[in-house]
Amino acid sequence: MVKDSRLYDILEVSPDASNGEIRKAYRLLALRHHPDKNNHSEESKSKFLEVCEAYEILSDAKKRALYDEHGTADEAAIYEMKQQQNPMSSSFFGSASPMGMSAGDLFAQFFDSSAHSFGNKRSAPSMGRGPDIRHDLKCSLSELYDGKTTKLGLNRRRLCQKCQGHGGLRHRTCKSCRGQGQRSQTRKMGPMVQTWTQTCADCGGTGSYMKNSDICNECGGDGCIKERKIFDVEVKPGMCHGQKIILPGEADEVIKTSFGNETVIPGDVIITISQVRDPKFQRVNRGGCDLVLRSFKIPLVTSLCGGDIYIEGHPSGKLLKVAILPGELIKPNHFKSIENMGMPKYDEKSNPTGHGNLYIQFQVVFPETLAPETVEKLKETLLADHSVTQQIATEENEICSRMDDCVETEEHVLSSFVPDFDEIMENEARTKNKNSGYKKRKHYEDPDTPIGDESSNCTIH
Repeated sequence: MVKDSRLYDILEVSPDASNGEIRKAYRLLALRHHPDKNNHSEESKSKFLEVCEAYEILSDAKKRALYDEHGTADEAAIYEMKQQQNPMSSSFFGSASPMGMSAGDLFAQFFDSSAHSFGNKRSAPSMGRGPDIRHDLKCSLSELYDGKTTKLGLNRRRLCQKCQGHGGLRHRTCKSCRGQGQRSQTRKMGPMVQTWTQTCADCGGTGSYMKNSDICNECGGDGCIKERKIFDVEVKPGMCHGQKIILPGEADEVIKTSFGNETVIPGDVIITISQVRDPKFQRVNRGGCDLVLRSFKIPLVTSLCGGDIYIEGHPSGKLLKVAILPGELIKPNHFKSIENMGMPKYDEKSNPTGHGNLYIQFQVVFPETLAPETVEKLKETLLADHSVTQQIATEENEICSRMDDCVETEEHVLSSFVPDFDEIMENEARTKNKNSGYKKRKHYEDPDTPIGDESSNCTIH
């Protein structure tokens, strides 16, 4: 005979059932009442907890023997009962036994799921892996060129090592609800019987309680602590914008849910490189190892006759001296390259190997005017060059081939009186935006009126 058959009734087995029968019943009921299969209803959660807790006790030979004899497997509660029956006895079981395997842990053995706690005591299937913590790390182009090591401070929640996440050294099963966290009441009204369930007021729905003397002074009963850890994050040379640095398993070990604190497998800390825009250089191509320097100004004489130019602000921190060879003829807006002066070539599997190229787009700066004697000397010198005379002859032949034998010619000279075209275009855009509403309204009132046929406010002569 057993003192209380409630746990056997939950698993729908007889008190003399074998371990195999109890295990089979548990698996069937756990699958039937699993919250994932019942839209996470409160009824399924409560029933599932009952099944897990019943199996936790009846699957353990020692706990089952205690339950059959005393109606509970809580050794602390049995000790208190014995103390009340015989206050002179020193100790019935000695010190309370440590916390045993939870029902959620038992469920994990059968269904490959981990466990988490509701409040401080009740257990249910875990969500598994916790969320990742993400952080954007801003880096300049120079820092990505040379690489750097920076410190990152992170606030996270971890299990209290002193109480192992239990919130205290000893838990006692609530006698009012027998560890269920809920109490059912029945009222008979004539031929009708009304039954309702409500949260246990004595334990607040946790199914257990702790004495003040048992509360962990390290975490204050929460089972977790807030920890700030400083990480050394290494940014390797050649890393690109959007690239990720992963610190595995360094995220929260305990997260807050609607059911209370939940112990999870810590997620990762994911750090994303965010490159700050450089005022001069731009990274190109898939690996980001090539650099582009746009609109680099050089004087006309250097573009024609060669000379040395100096490039400042390179990510390496060096001042680049570049020699333009005489006769190389740097044309406006054309690109030239300097090999191995780009970004380091980053390879996740090995250290950076080599560098990309630096591409320079030149902008030739012309003087406002030239002295007449300079023009004469320059013309004389250029016309003495075979390449120049050959180019002039080719252009004249092309012009002659496109003209008829007799064509009327009108001569003109260039003028420097030119309006600011950028300002004109901006004014036209503002005018169109301002009048767009009026034009549409006018067209609606008079469909025969055309839209957009007004002449421009500005005329260029």
